[in-house]
Amino acid sequence: MAGLSNEKPVGSRAMAPGAGGSRCRAGAVRLARVLHTSALATYANGSFFMGTVVALTATQGAQLIIPATCLISAWAGRPRDSGLIEYLTRLARQDGSSVTEVVPLRADAWLDVAYLMSAASGMDLASAHAAVVAADRHVPVIADATTAAVLTVVAPAVTVEALP
Repeated sequence: MAGLSNEKPVGSRAMAPGAGGSRCRAGAVRLARVLHTSALATYANGSFFMGTVVALTATQGAQLIIPATCLISAWAGRPRDSGLIEYLTRLARQDGSSVTEVVPLRADAWLDVAYLMSAASGMDLASAHAAVVAADRHVPVIADATTAAVLTVVAPAVTVEALP
């Protein structure tokens, strides 16, 4: 991107209000969190904190939003219990509504993701995807402290909750 004359400020497209078309309905309250790779891996490695987040989500009518790139990265990292990651993809409430949603990397979001990756040298695809999903849905992302610090700089419109 360096050297292009009509270059946008990095991350402006991804973090603009309504970029990518929000799925939130006007007036609807969203109790949801986007789970970054680190949150998924922490959960699969036995984190009490993440276990509580998952349990409260199921009982409080909230939703866990999992970018597919984060799901793949977390599972590929060989956490202690990868079955827990698989479990998250199958969670459903008794009324049939989903507790979790796996969000694919949409073809129309590639530029937003690329802007973030170029803004933070070394940012991985999954982290950028998580930030774009969080911005699109207007919900916080749960991530490790290192990722939270980077996202706070390159995606200031995204609320990031750092893992303890």
